[in-house]
Amino acid sequence: MQNNLLRLQSNTPAPFDVMDSGQLAYSLIKFTKNSSKCVRIRRSNDDSETDIGYKSDMIDEQSIIGFCGTGTGYVTTFYEQSGSGYDLLQDNYDYQPIIYDNGIITSYGLPAIDFSGNKFFNETVTTLKIGMFNIICEVPPDTGGYTVIGSLHGLVGNPSFIAFNNVAGALPDEKFSYYDGITAPDINGALYTNGALIDNERKSISVGAKNGGAYIRYNGVTQNILSGTGTTENPDLKITIGKRAGLSQYYNKKLQQIVFFSVNAPVNRTWFEAQMIKKWSLS
Repeated sequence: MQNNLLRLQSNTPAPFDVMDSGQLAYSLIKFTKNSSKCVRIRRSNDDSETDIGYKSDMIDEQSIIGFCGTGTGYVTTFYEQSGSGYDLLQDNYDYQPIIYDNGIITSYGLPAIDFSGNKFFNETVTTLKIGMFNIICEVPPDTGGYTVIGSLHGLVGNPSFIAFNNVAGALPDEKFSYYDGITAPDINGALYTNGALIDNERKSISVGAKNGGAYIRYNGVTQNILSGTGTTENPDLKITIGKRAGLSQYYNKKLQQIVFFSVNAPVNRTWFEAQMIKKWSLS
């Protein structure tokens, strides 16, 4: 892991070959040199499907345009790039997220997957012990409660979630929360690489999830242990993206990436996010 990270740190030209065995990458940029498939999409006019790869290490927009034409393109599969086979799937037409609607769906000028209308990917069951995850997504507007990006669940307590805590009238002090199945501490400050959480802005957010609650890694060192007794280190971790597992709590915004790192491969969070800011043109 560290060797691959060093290759990225030394500004090796893309593709970003940073993922070793035991890591999970769902992204519209190419993380591994061996990745050939980014998403599988369905077009609305005849429900035909095709796999979409990459061009210049970003999802191949021209292939999407050529396939979908004047229709709508739905994501049926968000491929996991390390080759684990833990792909995110949605077979139900009503819940498939959108990537094309008579044009590429974008967030701040770059391709994105739109979960509006209660879209989501069904759970995939993995054996990964998660040490950190990074999300590049849009901040939802105030709802007066939690807006759930997804779940890491099947472990303890109620279905866990990663979410925005949208306390009405609290902007710009909106929070980000990781609920480990028992407690839901709000995680603030240094996690947001481009300022406070503001409605509809795009953020790169990184969170550690470890036995004893959530924690933040900085230069590979645990900086802040938060309350909670849940764990995401057990086998058979279930990942759901776009909603909270088992409950009608949805994200309904745009997402470009979610990457999971093994607990056994500590990551320099601030350095990794700096690379993502460059790649995703965050500011």
